[in-house]
Amino acid sequence: MQKHSAERKSTRLAAIVPLLAAAALFAVSLPALANTENTFPYAESFELHQDGEDLVGTNGWYSGDPLGLTATAESYTYSGDLPFPDATHSNVAAFDAPTENRFTGTDGPTKAYVDFMLKPVLGDEPENIATTATPEYGLYFNKAGHIVIYHGEYDWEDAGGGYPFSQAWTELSHTPVSTSEFSRVRITIDYKTFENPYVSGFYMKLFQVELNGTLLTHADGYQVPGFVFPPPPDPSELGGSWFFCSDSDNFYAADKLDGFGMQGVGTIDDLLISDSTNIPTHDLTIASTHAEAQGEPDIPSSGSYNYGEQVLCSVTNSPVAVGATTQLVCTGWSSGTGTVSSTGSESSVLVTMNEDSGLTWEWGYRYLLDTEAGAGGSVSLGDGWYDAGAGVTITAQPNPSMVFDGWTGDVPAEDVNENPLTLTIDQARSILANFTSEGPTEEYTSHGTPYSWLDDHCPTGTVVNHEVADLEDWDGDGALNWEEHPPGTLPNDSNSVFTVLDVLYTPGSNMVSWYGTTNFGMTNSPFSMYRMTGDLPAGAWQLIESNSIERAPSGTNEWWDDSPPAGVPAYYHPAILWDAE
Repeated sequence: MQKHSAERKSTRLAAIVPLLAAAALFAVSLPALANTENTFPYAESFELHQDGEDLVGTNGWYSGDPLGLTATAESYTYSGDLPFPDATHSNVAAFDAPTENRFTGTDGPTKAYVDFMLKPVLGDEPENIATTATPEYGLYFNKAGHIVIYHGEYDWEDAGGGYPFSQAWTELSHTPVSTSEFSRVRITIDYKTFENPYVSGFYMKLFQVELNGTLLTHADGYQVPGFVFPPPPDPSELGGSWFFCSDSDNFYAADKLDGFGMQGVGTIDDLLISDSTNIPTHDLTIASTHAEAQGEPDIPSSGSYNYGEQVLCSVTNSPVAVGATTQLVCTGWSSGTGTVSSTGSESSVLVTMNEDSGLTWEWGYRYLLDTEAGAGGSVSLGDGWYDAGAGVTITAQPNPSMVFDGWTGDVPAEDVNENPLTLTIDQARSILANFTSEGPTEEYTSHGTPYSWLDDHCPTGTVVNHEVADLEDWDGDGALNWEEHPPGTLPNDSNSVFTVLDVLYTPGSNMVSWYGTTNFGMTNSPFSMYRMTGDLPAGAWQLIESNSIERAPSGTNEWWDDSPPAGVPAYYHPAILWDAE
C-alpha cells in the first residue's frame, strides 16, 4: 500500500488489501483518478469478463500493475444469502498487486456497506500493511483462518481525561474459513448516526464485520455504536460487534463511500458497495415483431432482476409453419439496450443485468427450395429452407453424352437457360433441371471407340483415319488402342495396362486384383470375371461373374472368389462385356 500525504485525506477509499500472504480490508486516502469512476452503488459480478482479461482500466479499476486484477474462468457454487444469488459464478477476479476501484457515492447516508465473496490466502504479517494513510478499517485472515481487524481504541483509564486514541489489531472468534471455498464478508460502516456531543458537526465512525451471515463480536466491541464517549461505558455494554474506525481520532467522517482497493494475493467475486442493504435491481424489457412469439422470459414482458443476475433470453417456437413451403422464423434481435448489443442474429442471448436492458425479437419469412433433376443428370444443390432474400446458385450437371436442356418450374423466364442458375429466394420455389441426348453427335469406330478419345490421345496430335488408329498400339504395351478404351486405360502410356496384378489363393477363397480405371466416364460398365480350372478342356473359360464388379476409383480393383473348385488349379481373368445388359 502506498503512503499518502495528509492533504489527500478528503477522499475516502474502502479497500480490501491482502498483502503478501495475508488478506486485509482497508479504508484509506488515495489520490483522485481521472475517468475511472463508477456510479454508486457499485456492484461487480465479473461475469461480463473473459478468462485472462486484464480488468485494470475497465469498470473503473486501477492498479500500478496492469495485471494486478485479471478475470479467471472458474466454476463454483456457494450457499447463503449472496449478493447475486442467481449469477452463474463462472468468472471471478484474481488480484496480486495493489488495485483499486473508484465510484461516486451518495451524499447524506448514515451507513455504507461493502459486501463480497472472497477466497482468502492466510497469513500473519499485518505489520506489512501500510497504516500511515489513516485507514478507516482493515482486516486480514490469519493462518488460523480467523479474521483479524484493524481498528481504533480509546484509553478510558487515562488519568488526564484526554482519552488517547491508538490503533490495534484484534483477532475475532469464528469457525475457521476454508482456503479452497469462497466466504462471504460484509462490512458495515456507521458514519453519521451518533454526533459528537462536544464538537458540533462531527460524528463518530464505527464498523462491524459479518462472516458468512454471522456478526463477529469481541469483548472490546460495543453492543451499539452510541456508547463511545464519557462517562466510560458500562461493562455490560461491551462485548458487541461495533468497533471504532481506526481514524476516529479525527472525530470526522465523510458522508459517503468513494472507493474500494485491495492488494496481495486472493480471489474475489460478487462485490457490492452501497449505502443500502438492498441489492440494486434493473429492468429487462422483451418485445417481438411477431405477435405470437413464445420464449423465456415471456414475450412480451418486462421484469426486474438483481444486479449481476444473468438471464438467458430465447425464442422457443421458431420456426412457425405457414403452409407446407413457408415458415416464420426468428432472425435475431434489434433495438438492444443496456448490456444487450444493438443487434444480433441468434434466437437466444445471455443478458447480465448490470443496467436496464431490453431487446426486440425480429422475425422474417423462410421459404422451401425444392430442386429436382430429370433423367440424364443431377443438380449441385438439394432441397432446403432459405431466409427471404437469400441468394443461391445451382448448377445442372449432365451425365456423359447428355447435355443440359433448360430449367422448368419457378424460374424467371429470362433465366431458364442459365447454367449455373442464380436465384433470389423471395418465394417458395420448385425447379427441375432437364437434360437431353440431342446435340453434337459423337462419332465412333467399328469397335465403339469415340473419335474424340483417339484424337485426344494421338501421339502425333492428329488422327487421319480413326479405323486404322483403332487397330494400332501407340504405347507398345500389347493392347490395341480400341482395347484400351473400355477398361479406362491410356493408349499413349505403356504403364497404363488392363492386366491382372495379383492372385491370392487362400483356404476356401481366392482373390484376384487387376488394373482398370474409371477414366473417361467408364463408371457405367462394370467388370466381369472368367475362371478356368484344371479339369476343364484347355482354353475353356467359364463366366462366373457377369457385369457386377464395380470399378474402383483408385484403379486397383479386387474381387474374391468365395466358392472356388476344390482340389484343382483355378485361373482367372477379368473382362468387360459390352453387349451384356
